[in-house]
Amino acid sequence: MSGDRIATVVRVRRLQERLARAEVGRSRAELAARVGHEAVLWSAVADRAATTPGALTPDALRSRRAMLAGGVAGARRAGLGVTVAQTAVDGAMERWSAAAQRREGIERLADRAAEARQAEQARLDNLELDDLVIARWKRT
Repeated sequence: MSGDRIATVVRVRRLQERLARAEVGRSRAELAARVGHEAVLWSAVADRAATTPGALTPDALRSRRAMLAGGVAGARRAGLGVTVAQTAVDGAMERWSAAAQRREGIERLADRAAEARQAEQARLDNLELDDLVIARWKRT
């Protein structure tokens, strides 16, 4: 692979890794937001459950029970959202890890190619130096 081609691939791999890392950040922010929302909902349910009015009529008791059940259902749905967001974070982390491995691999390849070019240039320089020494020796 030519040096220019490798450099282009390295730039692409670095960009892919940055995009994957940004996706991790975005999914972590989404997870934090969902965790906070779930906490707020559970707190609201706890607050509503803690406030107990005096004697309730059967209709008021059913209404209160329905209200609390609705709050619990909403908090559980939010908990499912947290689970989905955690799964998204895990997936983003896996994609970032894979992108980082691909970047590291191509960077190692680029380093080896650069070392090979340097070694070849050193060999050519030595050959040229040998030719100059031989030419000078023949003149004397």
